[in-house]
Amino acid sequence: MPVTLLSTPDDFALTRGGRMVFQFQGSGQQATLGTQAQNFINFSGPVLAGTVIRLKWNGTEHSIIARTSPTEANEFPAGDGSADYVDSLLEFFQTYFPFYEDFTAERLDFINLHQIVLASKKPGAQYNISAPAVSNAIEVVVGTPGADPIVREQYGVYAEVWVKRPDETTFNRIFAPTIACNTLGIATMDVGKILHAQLGPDWPTWSFNQPAGSTNSQLSYYVTYAESFGQPQQVGKIQKDDVRQAYFGGADYQHQAGTGFELASFVASQSDSGTDRALRLGGFTRYVRAEEPQFLTFLNTRADRTGVVLEVKLTFADNSVELFYNRYAQQAWPLGSKITYAVGFNQLSIADHISSNETLVEYSVRLSNQNATAYYSTSYRFVINSRYEAYTRYFAYLSSLGAVETLATFGKGSYELNRFYEEAQRYQPAHYDAQLGQYEQYDVAIQQSLEVTTGYRPQAELRLWNDFYRSPYLFHMQVLKVLPIALVSKSIKQGKDGANQFAHSFQFVYRWKDDFFTAEDDPELIGDGVPPIGLEPAGPITIEQPTVVDSVDHTVPDVVRGITDQKVANWNQAYAWGSHAAQGYLTQATGSQLFYRKDTKIDYQDDLINKPFSRDSAGLSDVLTAKETKKLLKNTLGIRPVLTSWTGNVEPQ
Repeated sequence: MPVTLLSTPDDFALTRGGRMVFQFQGSGQQATLGTQAQNFINFSGPVLAGTVIRLKWNGTEHSIIARTSPTEANEFPAGDGSADYVDSLLEFFQTYFPFYEDFTAERLDFINLHQIVLASKKPGAQYNISAPAVSNAIEVVVGTPGADPIVREQYGVYAEVWVKRPDETTFNRIFAPTIACNTLGIATMDVGKILHAQLGPDWPTWSFNQPAGSTNSQLSYYVTYAESFGQPQQVGKIQKDDVRQAYFGGADYQHQAGTGFELASFVASQSDSGTDRALRLGGFTRYVRAEEPQFLTFLNTRADRTGVVLEVKLTFADNSVELFYNRYAQQAWPLGSKITYAVGFNQLSIADHISSNETLVEYSVRLSNQNATAYYSTSYRFVINSRYEAYTRYFAYLSSLGAVETLATFGKGSYELNRFYEEAQRYQPAHYDAQLGQYEQYDVAIQQSLEVTTGYRPQAELRLWNDFYRSPYLFHMQVLKVLPIALVSKSIKQGKDGANQFAHSFQFVYRWKDDFFTAEDDPELIGDGVPPIGLEPAGPITIEQPTVVDSVDHTVPDVVRGITDQKVANWNQAYAWGSHAAQGYLTQATGSQLFYRKDTKIDYQDDLINKPFSRDSAGLSDVLTAKETKKLLKNTLGIRPVLTSWTGNVEPQ
């Protein structure tokens, strides 16, 4: 018998989004459906009062008694056995509970026999009625014997999961379970849990900014299925479902509940492809620094695309606009695939498009075709934040949507070094050596930890940091390298009711421990150490010239005598960086465009933004002024005090 698909996953779904469940129903759980019993009670003559009929089925005997005037539930009227008399008995057999529960009662006449037909409601041999002989006027006969249904042992659905990654050409079978069916023949398989373990994050090329596809965080899959039963296992005809796409990621508890998180609706909520969203939580506007990295990952849920470009729109202080499309080469974007773009200020080399007399205010990006006649995403806006922040740190993480995301913190941090070691007691013999000590430390290692604060931000923005805190893939982004970290904070205070300033503080460690230490800087480049503060030398220091022995190989040029392994390693690293001119670093010429000149006049209204101008805005609403204090003392003590400020400043009125 075939297996029916009652429900299937979405064509595009997150592995932990709650919408990757297959529900099967098999109709062959019973080899035979069984037979419903049909029993006849034949009346061929008068039924005298006191006649007892003992009927037995389903392991229980039920006695019914004929009475002239029935009063009990199991009593039926005595009578002459005619057709009219048997007609009057039909109601008794339909309403007496043992018959009502298991049988359907009907009337039937066959030649001279007046019959009550009791047909079982369920199949099974237990509904065959037996009765000892009562009299010549009453006979109980099993017309159609009931038969039990034959249920197949170990009945279920045999399913296979076949997957293909973007860099593969054929599908491979990774899972072939047999799912047991319930009594209704229904079996359920959450393929998202199976595929989640097959996927992982995709990271961009941090130092080489080019569009990156997805090879680890997505795959194509389909499911084959058939009914299965018996021991040894017998598998029926294999059926195949459609090819679908699974993506590494998920939704929270509330959004997985019910119908789950629908990824396609999140990306493409309208018919116009120009409104499609990237795989990013939050709004479409961000305030970023010039050196801050940014990434956008787009998912194609509509159709195969070719010639896809990233449109960059620059908006200057005079409201003029400039567009350019040539930062990245044209890309092919197949249906169901993801593509990640680096969209930070430096990553897009925006400084190359700014002249010396222009001031950039913001820029925006979106996907379009090569002629800019069709758009494939909505516009994402980035406002330049040129304020100096001394303690800026950048972090990258894998979001719940399976895309790379970045964050910046501005608050002060504190460093701490954690030390790990094992310890063993040392045996102390007679006449022991005191310098050996009483115990040994071994497996000594150090680990750097850091506590940072986000800086004051809007509460709605900090709420999105929950995605960062729960991510298992975290990085601290530094110049030319990205270091793996792990959060160690068990709790993160978010704010209090009534507060109007919000900031988070959290602690993290780098995900390695050092058994040894290596200085990163070349001692020859650092030079001699700086003398300590307050150094008082004990007098003049004289260095005598040692005896010079000429042991130098003069065939070696002097220019190469200072080459060390460390210097060669540094050269290799510097060579790997490539040309700095092509990296889009901020120069003095381009950086001067991001800040006001000294002779630039500043509007006093802008200068007063976010500065307190009253007692309430300064957070001193509960502090009395001098005038209010005098009035309070006068009304309370009946004296007129003279108050002065202990700070020497004029008190707010």
